[in-house]
Amino acid sequence: MWDTLIQDIRYAVRTLAARPAFAAAAIVTLAIGIGANAAIFSAIDALLLRSLPYPNGDRLVAINNAYPKTGEFDAGSTIPDYLDRRQQAPSLANSAIYQYASFNLTTGSAPVRLIGAQSTPTLFPTLGTQALLGRVLADDDAVAGRERVAVLSFDAWQNQFAGEPGIIGRDLRLDHDVYRVVGVMPKGFFFPDRDVQLWTPYVIQPEQLNDEERGNSDVQSIGLLKPGATIAELETEFRTITARNAARSSQLRTDYGLTGFVTHAVSLKTEWFGGMRQTLWLLQGMVALLLLVSSVNVINLVLVRFSARRRDFALRSALGADRRRLTRQIVIESALLAALGGATGLVLAAFGLPLLGHIGLAATRRAAAIDFAMGWGPVGFVFVLSVAMGLLLGMVTASSLRRAHNFDLLRAGGQSGGTNPAGGRLRNALVVGQFALTLVLLVAAGLLLKSFLRLQQTDPGFVSKYLLTARLDLPKSDYADAAAQTSYYQRLLVAARAM
Repeated sequence: MWDTLIQDIRYAVRTLAARPAFAAAAIVTLAIGIGANAAIFSAIDALLLRSLPYPNGDRLVAINNAYPKTGEFDAGSTIPDYLDRRQQAPSLANSAIYQYASFNLTTGSAPVRLIGAQSTPTLFPTLGTQALLGRVLADDDAVAGRERVAVLSFDAWQNQFAGEPGIIGRDLRLDHDVYRVVGVMPKGFFFPDRDVQLWTPYVIQPEQLNDEERGNSDVQSIGLLKPGATIAELETEFRTITARNAARSSQLRTDYGLTGFVTHAVSLKTEWFGGMRQTLWLLQGMVALLLLVSSVNVINLVLVRFSARRRDFALRSALGADRRRLTRQIVIESALLAALGGATGLVLAAFGLPLLGHIGLAATRRAAAIDFAMGWGPVGFVFVLSVAMGLLLGMVTASSLRRAHNFDLLRAGGQSGGTNPAGGRLRNALVVGQFALTLVLLVAAGLLLKSFLRLQQTDPGFVSKYLLTARLDLPKSDYADAAAQTSYYQRLLVAARAM
């Protein structure tokens, strides 16, 4: 059995090598369809199916306050609410708060602006991540007077300090303060996005603990669910906490009634990438149609090739060749085509993955930090597609052989340009189907292009041709209060108007 199987594989290789133009056309056509599907599925796998790149990624949730009656549905969190949830929500194994910060790093003649994050030391245990060098933030670091410590990202360590081995314990001048480096995070670690290059402690001040601070939603909060706990259970606990606070304070009860205050929890992956779900599945549907068109093209090529080989099948059948052996050779040849198409498709997908950023799939800083590399999921997806294509090609061609009798094969084989009426009807049906699928793709592409052009032509309500935008993060050491910040912006406007 194995001897005949090896013979059939060698025969399939020789047959394809004898017709390189046919083999190349079929392989490239399949590769385009499979490669496009593999690339888009890689993005879906990375952003929607695969766990976030943290040890506790599957159990991480984003926790946000909402005030529906005032139109705020994603208002971040407040210090008192965060502390209530840590103490009173049994479904939370851990939680943390964080906010963006900006620092001017002075290492030479000119300062370098670094994007950072201030977080409670519980951030890293919540994520389940340890430092590559040194340590992460500790509880003692979040005490006033001890907070001048920093944990660097791997990229900041490499780019700003050339990977200096003795970086742990080194003092840095950030703005006008001296911070001591206590740790370096592993390569590839990011939170909350890839632009953050260092983390410093968030120190909760005593004045932030009263109920008046419950309206200042200026921090973000994440939580870690206990094993077996659900988001529904967590939100039920949040409602209990809200009711308990309303019962003890008439002012909170009034505020909650006026704003409709409620706390929402959603998986961190959904919070970050849920808005891309429809776009990704739409693209997957379109490339699936492209694969169908490619498959129909290849089936037509194979059927035409089968018609040209009818003399060969007729002679072999007349000489006593087993019909099952002929069928198996056809299936092996089709499987070889599909395997080569799948392998070439993987190569095309690997080269095409960097292009996903140019169509907006990696437009956000968080999505850009996710590795779109071909993992086992996409490779398995391509394997399944290749097997399916091989079976489809083999079954269609083998069915044409099974429907024909030896006499028909000899008669068709003896006639120049002889055709099989059944095969002709199948090819005609495939051509009709191909036109239909292509029309669907063209209509979908036209609708997307029309929507894009309409967005481009939308009037934003102001002249945007010469408009520039900039983000300014003023260091708190120099601009600690609103008066100092207002004064700075007024001077900035005067200087800008004079340009």
